[in-house]
Amino acid sequence: MKNVCEIENVKKIFENKMILDIDELRAALGTESNRTVFRYLKKLNYISSYTHAGKYYSLPEIAQFDQNGLWQRGNIGFSKYGTLLNTLEHIVNHSNAGKTNSDLEEQFKTRVQNPLLTLVNAKKIGREKLIQKTYLYVSVDPETRKKQVTTRHSQGKKRPISDWTSIEILVEIIRLSSHSVTPAIVSNSLHQKGSSISREEINQVFREYGLEKKTLDSAQSKS
Repeated sequence: MKNVCEIENVKKIFENKMILDIDELRAALGTESNRTVFRYLKKLNYISSYTHAGKYYSLPEIAQFDQNGLWQRGNIGFSKYGTLLNTLEHIVNHSNAGKTNSDLEEQFKTRVQNPLLTLVNAKKIGREKLIQKTYLYVSVDPETRKKQVTTRHSQGKKRPISDWTSIEILVEIIRLSSHSVTPAIVSNSLHQKGSSISREEINQVFREYGLEKKTLDSAQSKS
């Protein structure tokens, strides 16, 4: 009876807060044991976040998954496919036009480059080079892969840059603002950090925000 009551109490807390971490669950159950917490979580058929190394928990009946099987609250993300690796594999293999790193980071609201490389090396997804250092991640099925690449090219090279990518570029420009910032300097700095953002995407942000002229004016004023 005690176990049933405790399970119902945890359920009610999930219903109120929707997402809990391990500290909150220990407090709710009045225990210091993680093992005890997970014993109850298993009885509730819990789900764990694909972000933050899986440190957040919720229940399937609470999750509000979108058409891609993702549920995001703030910067915490859950997937009906489980882990980030499993979800990336599913999304890439079932996409109409493949996915770039920028596409996926905007969709998942987290960095995905290392997991993508893990999947490529495990031959669970493939990739095709688009321009410079930009890759298109595609299905391992040859026919699906061919259709994805064809569709992507038919969309044209000047696809809108995602908000996620633009923000990352602008943040780097601000960070480097004590120098005479150019697309080349921003590109080099981002790539040193492991970013796969292409030089063309950086150039496009400079053009869209009129930063090329500002950079030139700044350089001239210092000379």
